[in-house]
Amino acid sequence: MVNYYQNQNWTNPPSSSNPPPSQSIFQKVSETAMNLIKKEDPLNLITDINPKFLDDLINKSKKEINCQILQKSKLSDIKEIKAIISNPRKINDSLLKNNYILYDITTPKLNWYVNRRYSDFIWLREILSSLFPTILIPQLPKKKIGNRRFEEDFIQKRIKGLQNFLDEILKNDIIKTAEPLISFLSLTERNFFEQQMKIINPKNLNADNILNIKTFNGKSEIADMENELLNNISNRNYFNSVEEFFNSQKDEIKEIKNNLTEYSLLMIKASKHLEQIEQGFNRLNQFYNKANLAKDICNVFEQYQIFCKNWKRIHINQTNIISNKLNEYFKYLKNKGESLVELIKRQNEVQSDYDKIREDLTNKKENLWKKMDISKWEMNQMAQIDSALLFRDKNYAFSKMCFQETMLVNNKGDLLGFYYINNILNIKKVIECLEKYSVENLVNFSKQIEPTVTDVVNVWSNLASNIN
Repeated sequence: MVNYYQNQNWTNPPSSSNPPPSQSIFQKVSETAMNLIKKEDPLNLITDINPKFLDDLINKSKKEINCQILQKSKLSDIKEIKAIISNPRKINDSLLKNNYILYDITTPKLNWYVNRRYSDFIWLREILSSLFPTILIPQLPKKKIGNRRFEEDFIQKRIKGLQNFLDEILKNDIIKTAEPLISFLSLTERNFFEQQMKIINPKNLNADNILNIKTFNGKSEIADMENELLNNISNRNYFNSVEEFFNSQKDEIKEIKNNLTEYSLLMIKASKHLEQIEQGFNRLNQFYNKANLAKDICNVFEQYQIFCKNWKRIHINQTNIISNKLNEYFKYLKNKGESLVELIKRQNEVQSDYDKIREDLTNKKENLWKKMDISKWEMNQMAQIDSALLFRDKNYAFSKMCFQETMLVNNKGDLLGFYYINNILNIKKVIECLEKYSVENLVNFSKQIEPTVTDVVNVWSNLASNIN
């Protein structure tokens, strides 16, 4: 972030005893400068998001807790399982006056076959997000774009997005234990499946307590939120910086995609003009041939006609490759970024809740301490307590009073620590995935665009040869 005072050659901010010439002007200039910075380059307001920063911090304040054990499912022991989406068809529901696309989903290794619609995928994603609040769940493709909900090319693109969603979640061993996923893939009777969707409500499955967390071994590592290191570091700013970074990326991607769309439209328009030029040379050729005039001129017309035809073909091929591969790339970047931001927002909600109940409890303990009425301190009657120490040591008294509420706060802190650990791992995972996919996409792009470049050379070579 730009330091305005340094730019003014001030060692320290101006004091009230020695203010700048005009405080209002100073504030106005400062705010204007910051607004310009934010508008021109939002990354200037983003701190270093190197995961090593908080990772090192958490390693110094990590603890292990006991939690619930995950039970394996029918999917758990099957490696590289795949559910295949096919046969999209439009269903006209005259009773509800609602049209929708129905898909077949086949899981070959288990001989499962079901029919599902887009709203079923929404339900599944909400359920998985509630059951596993710290796991990256891929985004679903858009339900519709404008009025293109039932157009063939849009449906095919949506199938690709839905297939990617299933592929990604079936790679995760933890998600494969989820019974709602089993129901989604295996329940053939539509009425029964709809009953399941009503019974299994995402709101009822929200893991808002560390006691609801499940792992395969019944143990989990968390960041100790009572640790002095974490309390003294404004670590939530780290996650907010990551969120801001990916939100800024989203804005940049949107602008690039808009330009890419404009480019595609221009190339389509250029291709149509080339086709009209080709047709024009064809008409000129016929005109001169009928008049039986200047055979060489007719040959020139023919060569221009061939060139425009080939150039139009190259235009179309290159435009399709550039548009498809870059849109695919940016969709992946956006998908990963949105999924990560979703987890950070969920963590921020837990953080806000934790901060509030912790502050409220601290204030309550302060009031109880001032009154010195032990009968109202709500202590654990089963625990051994040094009564004399209660009156001498405030910290000791705070650790004993409001037993039930303290347990709730500690559980919420453990849940927040669970988010901290897992979201650091998620940030690393997203960065690694983006790096790997970026290289793969570029390699595939170069392989696909190379033949069109060779085609350009051939067209020029053929033109030169025919001229000779």
